[in-house]
Amino acid sequence: MSLGGPGTLELDPLEEAVNSLSERTGTLFVISAVNSGRPGTISSPGSADAALTVGAVDRSDRIADFSSWGPRQGDHAIKPDITAPGVDIVAAAPGGGYQTLSGTSMAAPHVTISAAILAQKHPETVGQHRPTS
Repeated sequence: MSLGGPGTLELDPLEEAVNSLSERTGTLFVISAVNSGRPGTISSPGSADAALTVGAVDRSDRIADFSSWGPRQGDHAIKPDITAPGVDIVAAAPGGGYQTLSGTSMAAPHVTISAAILAQKHPETVGQHRPTS
């Protein structure tokens, strides 16, 4: 999921939906950390307890200057939960061809496909592990 809104100290509807659906269905929500590039800028729904929130790193494994990072507002929980390549990623372009893009929305698919492969290889673990604060 690649979207974000302003962070709040209270549980907002998107965070509540991620937490509730994760608990009820075992769904893992992989969510981009957003591109604010300052401390304490993880926003909803990436701030949800059950969200696997993804930050971006460059080719040298350094946090990308645009990648948002924690701590989360309110309880100061550590977010993002994981990082993945998100700088100069080649992606399909609208209308055909390819383009090079950067952002946490480019990093999240790396984690999503990794989680899908793990779930396929080990279906007994699906829904058993979610990030906790």
